[in-house]
Amino acid sequence: KTIVAHLQPWAKAKMDATNGNADDTGAVCLPDGVFRNPPFAGRFLWLPTKDHITMVFHEVNTAGVRRIYLNREHPRNLRPTWNGDAIGKWEGDTLVVDTIGFNDKSWLMSAMEPHTEETHMIERMRPVKDGAYFEIVTVVEDRHALTSAYTYTRYYKKQKDEITENICGDAIDIWKDWRNQALKPQLERARQVK
Repeated sequence: KTIVAHLQPWAKAKMDATNGNADDTGAVCLPDGVFRNPPFAGRFLWLPTKDHITMVFHEVNTAGVRRIYLNREHPRNLRPTWNGDAIGKWEGDTLVVDTIGFNDKSWLMSAMEPHTEETHMIERMRPVKDGAYFEIVTVVEDRHALTSAYTYTRYYKKQKDEITENICGDAIDIWKDWRNQALKPQLERARQVK
């Protein structure tokens, strides 16, 4: 589902000006942030401790490692990052995660909808169906890029097998093909300008 109807005019214009893979950081083996993941990562480890929860994703170049702190507030003067600063609190069996401090280099969803550093994300994470599945209900707000907040829900089946590390650049031939396809329109424009 695309959220184009919820984009501010400048954000729609930026989305229209994107160049497919060339502007898709994930397609050229760069980080692509937390908004598009874990759907593409598909699998993650949930590593709880007393002070924080660490989510380690199967796709290393996507969200990579995400930390949800349970014993503090958001720091002042956050340096914007790909995954932002996440703090959580338990409400029964549901972890409510509040995340701010994102950089503006990633895209919302997979259709390359832009956002700003003002993006705010609230997630409600909980086990469902007797713990066989994990549900994440996400609300994304960004008054500068979106006309209104939007919500989506994802479900993940609990896996018993180990997850393997999947690094984009390991499949070098595939990565080179993606990169070449991504850069082809830019190289063609450069040839025309000469």
